[in-house]
Amino acid sequence: MSTKNDKLPVRLHVEIVLFPEAMAGQGMALVDALRVVNTAMALQEGALAKIVSWQLVDEHGGPLEPPTASGPWHAVFAPYSGVPFDPGLATAHESAHRACVILPFLASNLPALRKTVAAHAVLIETVQTRLNEGHTVVTLGNGAWFAAGAVQAGGRAFAVPWFYLAGFMADFPRAMVRAGLEVTQDGPFISGASLEAWVGALLALLARVYPNEFVQTVQATFVFDAARQMAAAQAATDGVVQPTRDSVLALAVEWLTRHQAEPYDLAVLSGACKVSSRTLLRHFEQVLGMSPLDYLHRQRCQRACYLLETTLESVHSIAQNCGYADASGFRKVFLRHVGCSPQVYRSQRSLRTSRARWKTDGAEASVDKGLGSPLPD
Repeated sequence: MSTKNDKLPVRLHVEIVLFPEAMAGQGMALVDALRVVNTAMALQEGALAKIVSWQLVDEHGGPLEPPTASGPWHAVFAPYSGVPFDPGLATAHESAHRACVILPFLASNLPALRKTVAAHAVLIETVQTRLNEGHTVVTLGNGAWFAAGAVQAGGRAFAVPWFYLAGFMADFPRAMVRAGLEVTQDGPFISGASLEAWVGALLALLARVYPNEFVQTVQATFVFDAARQMAAAQAATDGVVQPTRDSVLALAVEWLTRHQAEPYDLAVLSGACKVSSRTLLRHFEQVLGMSPLDYLHRQRCQRACYLLETTLESVHSIAQNCGYADASGFRKVFLRHVGCSPQVYRSQRSLRTSRARWKTDGAEASVDKGLGSPLPD
């Protein structure tokens, strides 16, 4: 990109409209994609170059209040609500591009669709306001009804799902329908004709704001490319691409993997990586958001899950195999990281039948601690 060591690129702020019938999952997927865009920008421009922002809004254009309850669900979904547009940040970035996204909504037939549009007529007014403010309006699927209604589709082109084409053309006879395109652009409008079209619509929006080279970089992370997949696999097989082995974090992770079943000692681990304990802790916190010990517990629990699923070993034996001398301590760690006890996990996930239920042609089955023992009839 041409922005490095030059000036920060234009900032993009995206409002995603949610109302009861809207397919909210599409909005969440779009937010995740915007998070990926920020990650790509940070990799190219530095950690502070997060210049794409978003906010979930209601049909009036006002912010949706984030959940007030605390707990893990709140922690997971809080980043999706986003932040309001801040003109001060726009000034810092010299200019800003704003967009309003109208999601598709559930409607079993055309009369039901028209009823939903009529029930949320205020959204048409919101779109009119956003257009007057110079925003790009992005619609997905039947969300095009709200955008077309805002301008009565006067000579504008839209992409809509094939099963709604006849109804759309009847409601907006002046509109143009690009039946052969999944994503259509016309003036301030970008519209996608399918549930999958949000990727193309987002790329079209990014192309209005950022250099083509950056958009192509983002596209390469979003769109499956069989040729690229094959080339990457071949390069890895040939040893052309080698993983980074000399970073502090890589050395520590490799050491922990090789010594997973041994007692944890921060000083020993730091010495193996040739850094101070304080430096090592900082690297883990900055990159992984956890301590080396938490990382080790997580890896040990993954190993324990596999053993619980595929062997008949006792919990005490599995605890020792994963580096825990005390089965009671292992149970506490497992509960914290997995969410249930080892016994409950095994009862829910086991891929092995119990010894008592093994059957052969009248003879005892030999005890095999791997997969593949006879399953019950």
